[in-house]
Amino acid sequence: MSGPFDPAASDLPAELPIFPLTGVLLLPRGRLPLNIFEKRYLAMTADALKSQRMIGMVQPQDGSGDAGEPPVYRIGCAGRITSFSETDDGRYLITLGGAARFDIVRELPRDRLYRRVVPDWRPYLGDLATPAPKAEAGGMDRTRLLAALKPFFASPHRRRLAGGGGDAGRAAGHHRRHGLPVCAGREAGAARGARPRRARGALDRAHRDGGAWQRAERRRASLGIRGKIATWPITPPTSTRGCWRSWSAR
Repeated sequence: MSGPFDPAASDLPAELPIFPLTGVLLLPRGRLPLNIFEKRYLAMTADALKSQRMIGMVQPQDGSGDAGEPPVYRIGCAGRITSFSETDDGRYLITLGGAARFDIVRELPRDRLYRRVVPDWRPYLGDLATPAPKAEAGGMDRTRLLAALKPFFASPHRRRLAGGGGDAGRAAGHHRRHGLPVCAGREAGAARGARPRRARGALDRAHRDGGAWQRAERRRASLGIRGKIATWPITPPTSTRGCWRSWSAR
């Protein structure tokens, strides 16, 4: 580690409190903000602040959850409390700075509200070393990088993030089929969930130049109905061709 306050190998504790938390990962030299409100973890934080300010973040085993004392995986990462504040309603807001990974040798008997373990730091003392300068772009392991990225880009979750599902995805698909800008479809799909006043204002701005808004209002008045937007998307303000709106009586 390169910071003036970062621990050396000789500073690593022989006993370590652990915080099992599903889906939360701390890595060496990373930062993790935490909102501490449970009684046992308030006590753990207070004790850590009195000593070496070290807390071990570990993952409960699959399906175990965070309640009670779930079985945890053997490897965790210790973080040092680098900042903290107290709230008026009795919480700690802390930030952990990743120090080093550890193996759990054994768990200590419960004589406190929180769990403690005996860590083995030896396999991961390299985490404490000053990081080497970043490699040039040509020196990266591209094969390893691509192997790690391919499963992510193939996952359904990634396709949803990219606009492949829901209203935004359907709107984007329509715009692709009809040769319209995809961004307009995404914005329009997202606006379907907006309040009617916001959606009406968006249409007003989009059609102000082309006059489509005024023509639609006159058409509604001639039919004697009060309408609401039922179908999006719209094209950008530069062109009103290809736009449509469906109206239904309230």
